[in-house]
Amino acid sequence: MSEPLTLNVRFQLEGARLVIEYTVANDSPEEIFLTNHGVRYQPNGPVPDRNQAWVFFESGVVHVTQRRPDRPQDGFRQPVPHFVTPVKPRGRFRQELTLPLPLVEVRPYREEKASGARRVYPSVFFSVGFERANRWFVPAEIERAGHRVWVLRSRLKEKPPPSGPVEIPEEEFLISEKVAIDLPVLETRW
Repeated sequence: MSEPLTLNVRFQLEGARLVIEYTVANDSPEEIFLTNHGVRYQPNGPVPDRNQAWVFFESGVVHVTQRRPDRPQDGFRQPVPHFVTPVKPRGRFRQELTLPLPLVEVRPYREEKASGARRVYPSVFFSVGFERANRWFVPAEIERAGHRVWVLRSRLKEKPPPSGPVEIPEEEFLISEKVAIDLPVLETRW
């Protein structure tokens, strides 16, 4: 794929929340698939949620990301589902996330246990994942919990597998610059 893909991000404090507005510009001739569409859990299971984000505290810096969660390390957990957002060639995608303050860490497969130690972290950055389809993995629109969402589906069952290796889409990332902003956080003990 010829570049460029660009990410523009704006962070804003609005009362007791952090608002993150971002735009991904796909100025290339190929469609990409943002891995920014996560889930929230309700009693009847996972529900698609575009506002879902992972939040990490890294050496005094807040990292907010929308990406595909890594697979669980143990065999006892069900993988967190994720969905993709198509961005057509020469297309744009705009998203607004709203996170309550103070921020707490949100990591895949880990329960947050805020220690109560309130701190102010002086900077933040944002990242978003994306994948590229190929002839073996193609986009498909499906319904989950009453929402129309997109996934990348394998076509290996439809076609005989190739004699060589199959190229599995790898998640890549667009990462913003660090921005100086004082963010209240509740530190976490794992």
